[in-house]
Amino acid sequence: MNKKYILGIILVIIVGGLVFWMSKGSEPEPPVEPVIETETGIMDLLAEIKQETGVNFSEPESVEMKWVVEVEPRVQEITIGGKGFGADRISSEQYDSVESFLINNGFEKDLYNMTDATISGLMGYKKDRIVCTVAGGATGYREAEGQWISPEPDINDIEIKCGRLEQSIGEAQISLDEAFAIAGENRECANSGVLSDNYVYNSDTKTWWIDLERVPELENDGCNPACVVNEEIKTAEVNWRCMGVLPSLP
Repeated sequence: MNKKYILGIILVIIVGGLVFWMSKGSEPEPPVEPVIETETGIMDLLAEIKQETGVNFSEPESVEMKWVVEVEPRVQEITIGGKGFGADRISSEQYDSVESFLINNGFEKDLYNMTDATISGLMGYKKDRIVCTVAGGATGYREAEGQWISPEPDINDIEIKCGRLEQSIGEAQISLDEAFAIAGENRECANSGVLSDNYVYNSDTKTWWIDLERVPELENDGCNPACVVNEEIKTAEVNWRCMGVLPSLP
């Protein structure tokens, strides 16, 4: 076979391989959604907000933030440690870009954490267990003599705080209906009284406490029993809450 012909085939194979390798390497990799679970992750989130919005935020610092959680059937305000920063005199367009960034990155507005006023407001955002509050409003400042300058149209101050919710703070793993079902099937609770409408969830011990209504002849024995439901092992027992000797069960 002609040597030039063989060399030509080899050259074509080499060039084709190079073209394939270069085209494959230039394909964009699919975006990887960041996992925000640690303090470092919160700092990375704030850095990305600053970079994407172009707002000249201050340096991040440790902060405490208020957050409202639903503890069925009511809500409870808790305090979360996190990181935050702020900026003064930004445009309304820049302010809106912060919300757009959070929404586009999987955060959802939390209606329990929203306030609105004439010249200021706060909106809460949540993604899994990461929560952020964005607070801001019209800019105003004092002159040397202590007078307020009227806010400028479309100029705002902004403060962002982000932190991580823990399972142990305020959130029950089982619903109130499930707790009542477990309590209703427990013989000790059933023999000690009738489940009442008075109940409370203890987030420290992860238990539902349901007060028991008792027959009149036992109401003066110094006890105020509750059927206590453990949400982790899904069992119930009576806590008599007595001032003296425990009463005997029927």
